[in-house]
Amino acid sequence: MVEIYQDRRRAECSRSTLDSTVPPPYSLRLQRELRYNREQNTLRHNFTQCERERSEDELKLLALERMKEELEKRELEHQNIVSQMRQRVTGCLETSDECSHEDLLQLRSLAEHRLAATTKEKGLISEEIVRLKSLSSQTNELKKINYETSFNHPITPSLN
Repeated sequence: MVEIYQDRRRAECSRSTLDSTVPPPYSLRLQRELRYNREQNTLRHNFTQCERERSEDELKLLALERMKEELEKRELEHQNIVSQMRQRVTGCLETSDECSHEDLLQLRSLAEHRLAATTKEKGLISEEIVRLKSLSSQTNELKKINYETSFNHPITPSLN
């Protein structure tokens, strides 16, 4: 009798350990859904992080646009200096002061040279900005086309 009781006890223990190690099917489905949700949230988070980061081309464009703004400020300063130098040269001729006309002409020439160099540099940067923007728009169009074509074709299973 004691042996029968012990056998029953062992059977109950083995059944309870089996029940705890093998989860019911709905539990497996729930675990899988939770795992998929976690992975999907991770992917969504990573995607939004990538969307926030700027590409190399965008960073180049920003830097070039800032340079262009600085050159526009310098160009305006040089234009003011050139106009002041022109006024001083004409004022020196009219009043025949003891100011050196040749020195003023040389200073005006240097100011005009700086203005021309700044204007040329600004033009080159503007051209580069236009070029990068056109490349960026072409790249975006290609990405859009690749995205659309990759999702419009049905996926056929391979026959192995």
